[in-house]
Amino acid sequence: MTENAPTYIFKSVAIDSIDLDDQLTSFSLDAPPDALQQSIKEVGIIHPVTLTPIGDRFRIICGHRRVKISSLLKTKEIPARILDSVMSDESVLMLNLSENQV
Repeated sequence: MTENAPTYIFKSVAIDSIDLDDQLTSFSLDAPPDALQQSIKEVGIIHPVTLTPIGDRFRIICGHRRVKISSLLKTKEIPARILDSVMSDESVLMLNLSENQV
C-alpha cells in the first residue's frame, strides 16, 4: 500500500444510513440490469459497495446500482468498504474512476 492510499473498514451498513440522492459519483444513465437484480436477489451482494462518511450518513463512491437494487428489494443492510476518513469531492471522483476503469 502506498503512503497516500486510502484505508478502509469493512462492515455491514444500514441502507437507510446511505444518502441515495447523492449522485456525485453516479455515471450510469441506464436502469440497473435485470440480471444484476436477479443475482442480488438470489445470492446477495458479492462485492461490497464503497462508501465515505458524511456526518452520520454515508456517500456512495462505488456501487450505486447495487445500493439502489438492495433498497428496492427492501434489504436492511449491505456489505460495505468504508473509507476511514472523509475525502474531498475530487478525491472521491478519482477513486470512483480508478475502481470503474475497464
